[in-house]
Amino acid sequence: MIRRFSPLIIFTVLACIMLWPVLFGGRAFLPGGMLTKMSPWNSAVDKATDVQWNALTWDSIAYFYPSRSLLGQAIRHGELPRWNPYQMCGTPFLANFQSAVLYPPNWLFGVIPVDKAFGWLAFLHLLAAGGFTFIFLRGIGLSKVASTFGGSAFMLCGFVVVWLELPVFLSSAVWLPLALHFSRRAHESGQVRHTIP
Repeated sequence: MIRRFSPLIIFTVLACIMLWPVLFGGRAFLPGGMLTKMSPWNSAVDKATDVQWNALTWDSIAYFYPSRSLLGQAIRHGELPRWNPYQMCGTPFLANFQSAVLYPPNWLFGVIPVDKAFGWLAFLHLLAAGGFTFIFLRGIGLSKVASTFGGSAFMLCGFVVVWLELPVFLSSAVWLPLALHFSRRAHESGQVRHTIP
């Protein structure tokens, strides 16, 4: 029975359990409650239900939501967003690494509503974290069970879970196991072509 299990199914189930309210429960994967710290929303807040302030989490609602909204709008209109006219007096958008215009998973913002896309992007990155770690661990000779456990451990580790709401950090980190896999293959074979999937 244990030989027939699929690591992808395990990673999918774990990601769905973590993100169930966001993927299927109608909630947004954004700290919308933090808006109660800013005007005009703070005047109507009951201080007993006040949300704790976190400067890093604030970035996901104050910077990444508007940024991904602009990206999604540009994609739907078939444009390449080079400039952000809404920040300061205008800032480069395509040249800003945090806008991540050329990162293909971010094109999801052009297909589904922005508030839902954050949850699905987190889901895809959790799957990638588990799957890429599985590939790396299998490549160094671990068993399927051990590699699945390692992939699950990485996708549920503190670093990945804490940075789920800030997509730029996680978008980089989940690719590390796959990069290590291909680097190891290139080193062992002595051929650069193994660095290309």
